[in-house]
Amino acid sequence: MEQVAPELISSSREGSTAKLQRRLAGDLDNIVLMALRKEPQRRYPSVEQFAEDIRRHLEALPVTASKGSWRYRAGKFVTRHRAGVAATAAVSLALIAGVGATIRQARIARQQAEIARAERTRAEKRFNDVRKLANSLIFEIHDSIQSLPGATPSRKLLLDRAVEYLDKLSQDAGGDVDLQRELAWGYQRLATVQGDSTQSNLGQVSAAEASHRKAMALFEAVAKANPQSVTDQLNLAMAYRSRALFDIYEPSGRKEIDQAIAVTDPLMRTDGGKIEVRNERAQEYYILAYIQDAVGDRLQAVDSFRKVRDLRHEILRTNPDYPGIRQGVAKETVLLAHEMGRFSSRDEAMQLMNSGIADYEALVKTTGGDPGVIRELSTAEERRGDVELMTGDIAAARSDFRRSHQRIARLAKLDPENKMLQSDLWVADFLDGRALAVAGKNAEALVILLRAFQGYQDLHLENDVGPGPGAMQAWIGEAQAGTHNLTEALKTYQKAATILAADQASYDDARCDLAMVETKIGSTLVKMGKLHEASSEYAQALDTAKLSFSLEHKDFPGIYAAADAYAGLGDAAAAEAHKTQDPALRSKLTTEARTEYEKSLNTWKQITNPSPMNGNGYLAGDPQEVARHLAALGPGTS
Repeated sequence: MEQVAPELISSSREGSTAKLQRRLAGDLDNIVLMALRKEPQRRYPSVEQFAEDIRRHLEALPVTASKGSWRYRAGKFVTRHRAGVAATAAVSLALIAGVGATIRQARIARQQAEIARAERTRAEKRFNDVRKLANSLIFEIHDSIQSLPGATPSRKLLLDRAVEYLDKLSQDAGGDVDLQRELAWGYQRLATVQGDSTQSNLGQVSAAEASHRKAMALFEAVAKANPQSVTDQLNLAMAYRSRALFDIYEPSGRKEIDQAIAVTDPLMRTDGGKIEVRNERAQEYYILAYIQDAVGDRLQAVDSFRKVRDLRHEILRTNPDYPGIRQGVAKETVLLAHEMGRFSSRDEAMQLMNSGIADYEALVKTTGGDPGVIRELSTAEERRGDVELMTGDIAAARSDFRRSHQRIARLAKLDPENKMLQSDLWVADFLDGRALAVAGKNAEALVILLRAFQGYQDLHLENDVGPGPGAMQAWIGEAQAGTHNLTEALKTYQKAATILAADQASYDDARCDLAMVETKIGSTLVKMGKLHEASSEYAQALDTAKLSFSLEHKDFPGIYAAADAYAGLGDAAAAEAHKTQDPALRSKLTTEARTEYEKSLNTWKQITNPSPMNGNGYLAGDPQEVARHLAALGPGTS
């Protein structure tokens, strides 16, 4: 038989001798060895068992001839299920890799979260630090310098910076109600410094209006978010009320003060015992009174000012240490007295006025000369001067006007950038010049009035304050007429009328003042012999005065103007009658003059406690002189 080489066999079965040896090693070795053992008990008990082990080996199952460790059994399992084990291993490896990656990412995330928390903590600290700084600027540092002379520019700088901070913070604050409230108060304080005519300001009225609107929008948002918060509702009422102060001479002013009152109405029912609620209601009546006066409801304004004073007095009685209450009582006493002096009882008005001024004088001492108190005292002295002019006490009025000027001059010197104080100075000059004109010292008055008007104009104010350029021009015309410079007087009166005509649709005083100036234009034309033009001007004055409206509203400046217009028509007709040579025309014109004089006297009877001054600071006619002119016409014929 031909001998077959082992390499040939191995190559045909396994590809190589080494591979065949590896395959035969292990189970087959153990099977053969077990079959050849010398000890019977260690050999296979039967051929069947021997055959079974070979079968199991061929099927990659564990054999009895091999030692059965867990590694051996596992190897057999793997051999039988290569694909499944490989897939399972791949999945397991993927899971292990995924779990490992997840653990790593979690560790990274924890680290990043810790970093983020640290950064957020630092950011919140910076946020709160800047917020605290802004609050300090607005409510601590600002308030600490508010009463210092010359502090107006510094106050504006502080508030500008504070609002810059709050603006930046608000961009990241989202719906942070507390921050919105603080930002609203920042804008509110800024508006006060920019252009609140009741306090030291920079005369930036447009900027103040913009700040007010921002504040109001924020206060509205906060109040909507906290409908049960008395404080936030009061803040909203304050915002409407402050806006109404800016719009006193606009139709929106009444709407805004009504909005404020609508907010505090339920608060007065539910929390009327709280001093803050009563104080806010008092301030609302204060603005309401000004608005009523501005639209011609003069006696209603007196009633509202009286309500303010009563509320203030009640607060003073129950809470004498409430901040600003003594100054508030003094202010409301003076305002009530001034309104009463202009339109009702001047005797009672002077008693109240003296009481209010005495309160201010005491406050100046107790506050160490607070500029705000000093300014209000000077304004009170000017108001007393107005009433004194209406009573005919020109010397007392001039003393008050000069004292006021001296007080304001000291303040203005310390705070030269305060436009309100600068305008106060020129207004005080104007008032003294007006008093001189009332006294008949027209040449001396004219110098002062011209200087005051020019100084006032040089300020280039965004909004008029005090009497305004129309009234100033009218009194320059009065002094020119008093010095018999009728041509210049006519031109000046016409300039005044142009200024007032532009404003008459906005507020009632402009309408009443325009009507009065138109009577003065008519009077000047009569003196110049231009009787037909004069009659036309008087007729225009009557139309402007709107006598029916003025009578209905007790709008006394309008009634004064109508009385003077009727008297002027009588003067023009009487002068025409005197000139004509036609008896029939003379009789007709005399009858017309008599009718107009009678209308004037009947109109004068509608004025409570009439005065040579009309309540708006204009010289008015004299009903006794009208009666004399009527009598000079002789008895009428039927």
